[in-house]
Amino acid sequence: MKFICSKVRIALLALICVLPKLASAHEFWLDPVDFAPKVGAEVPIVQRTGINFLGDSFPHVQEMSKRFSVVDARGERPIKAVEGDDPAGDAKFPNAGLAIVVYERAPDIVTHPTVDRFAEIVAIEGLEDISRQHREQGLPPTDIKETYARFAKSLIKVGKSSGLDRAVGLTFELVVETDVYKLSANADVPVRVLLSGKPVENVLVKAFNLADTSSPRTARSDADGRVTLAGVPSGEVLVSAVTMFRAEPATGALWTSLWASTTFKRP
Repeated sequence: MKFICSKVRIALLALICVLPKLASAHEFWLDPVDFAPKVGAEVPIVQRTGINFLGDSFPHVQEMSKRFSVVDARGERPIKAVEGDDPAGDAKFPNAGLAIVVYERAPDIVTHPTVDRFAEIVAIEGLEDISRQHREQGLPPTDIKETYARFAKSLIKVGKSSGLDRAVGLTFELVVETDVYKLSANADVPVRVLLSGKPVENVLVKAFNLADTSSPRTARSDADGRVTLAGVPSGEVLVSAVTMFRAEPATGALWTSLWASTTFKRP
């Protein structure tokens, strides 16, 4: 048993070391095994990192997890998670209606080798202005350090009733402003972007459908943080967004990025 536990710890330490390299321009999202469980069901929750809604799962690493819970009409409950488990945890859904699985990942740091590579990565997320600022401010052209943090939600329909998404207090958060489980086929999906509970303007928001991962719906948030994603197809959907700003000096980095995602399954 001690030998097995040691092997798990070594594997997790290796994962912690390699994750920053995998994180650049990668979405992070929650992938429940079942988006519409029965009342009282226990559902495995997979954590994934990848590109265009295609990615690998990762085991639960406690030191990376700041918050992993279920929020519903009756409050918030932690998800049972064991170090090294993949799927990362098992969520219980005792109450009918919409439940929100919430995950907050501890901040980490990544180093970009050149400003050109940094510019390529931020452009993917619609943040071209950041690389322009970097150059105009005469910041270092190599070894560019960036802190990043992940904030993920998943909308679960428990039993026969659903409900509306809502803000759950994440630093950077996407709130879907409609009942996604009552949408008609190819309906528009309204989303609000919040930073510390306040609306954020000009953030690029993407909606990926698992059946067509190469053609995301995209739009930028308005002054009220709102965006409408047009004609999102039925099936599993990932909505994601990234914001970036100058890092606090104490972090030892030049830039901080915050990544938000929400998953659900459209009828």
